[in-house]
Amino acid sequence: SNNIQVEASSCLDQCGKGPNIKIVDNNGNKKVYHNVHDEATVAALLEISCDVEIPSELMLANHVVLQALKVSSSPQKQIDLLTPVVKRLRKRTDLSQSFVMGRAHWILAEARLELEEDLMQARSDALVATQLCSEQAQPWRILANIEEALQDFPAAMDALSKWADANPALANKAKREMERLSSGVASEKPTLAP
Repeated sequence: SNNIQVEASSCLDQCGKGPNIKIVDNNGNKKVYHNVHDEATVAALLEISCDVEIPSELMLANHVVLQALKVSSSPQKQIDLLTPVVKRLRKRTDLSQSFVMGRAHWILAEARLELEEDLMQARSDALVATQLCSEQAQPWRILANIEEALQDFPAAMDALSKWADANPALANKAKREMERLSSGVASEKPTLAP
């Protein structure tokens, strides 16, 4: 089985030919590919370069997640788009623990919080997102906001601490938020932005 690691990169100095991706194959050979505009192209390049096959169902789920991100001003539409994706991915053990599944739960949690309905389901979604996307800061922040909305301030402070762990640049902001929560002062509406 091949081990794949996806990382953001600094500038590849070829912006005019972008979007660009750099693939390092199993032998350490590096190649930059240009004009990569969709996930099907990325999947094909990974299959050719690294002998990795991306399941088509995962690619489709990722496409729907990207659509949901584009309609962020409509939380209900996000829920409508992503609920069937989560149900479908949950049926496949090889996909149920994927980053795409985590990202879908992350968006669902934020949408449910925005609508201020079913906060227990929002918490459940956020917990899945923090497990599957644990190194990402935003799911921890969303969980903190949900815990605050549920008035579970100790849980909110724990999530804020993990938010800062995931992105140390946020440590001072997290500390101020935790101080506010420890004094028992809830915000009018928790901040959704990082």
